Amino acid sequence: MTTLYNWRKGTFSSTYEIYTSNQLIGNLKDNSFKRMAYGIIDNRNIHFQTTGFWKQQTIIIDADNNTIIGNISYGTWMTKATISLSDKTYLWQYDNIWNTKWSMLGPDGTIIRNSGRTNSGIIESNSNNDMLMLCGLFITNYLLQITVATSIAAMLPLWVTVFN
Repeated sequence: MTTLYNWRKGTFSSTYEIYTSNQLIGNLKDNSFKRMAYGIIDNRNIHFQTTGFWKQQTIIIDADNNTIIGNISYGTWMTKATISLSDKTYLWQYDNIWNTKWSMLGPDGTIIRNSGRTNSGIIESNSNNDMLMLCGLFITNYLLQITVATSIAAMLPLWVTVFN
């Protein structure tokens, strides 16, 4: 059975709203300064806590029980990630050069695909595990932040030269 999710986010908002059948089923709120994100899905409170500087990793925490339930490791070029959740490993990757499409594949035949823009998108999943979809959305947001930060850092010398 395929489930379709719609997500949307305001232009200057840090919160993703997640819908299925036009009904709000969860959200994901980012707090960049704390390197944390907070999600709610299936009435579960999930925290994503990112650690490390050069080799970053995100710990997935069930906030209701305060237990670690998984982690996310990122590829060197930040275009792929590995999610370890419930003793299974899922591979996440961008599917196009513009980073507007991504997919997640699992050992149990799980396939989750997203196509979207900065403010909205559609996720198609053959899994009944909404947590995986939330993890995929988190990774998308996290890598977007890394891309923006890197672009700003790369442009900084140019800005300094122009304004001097």
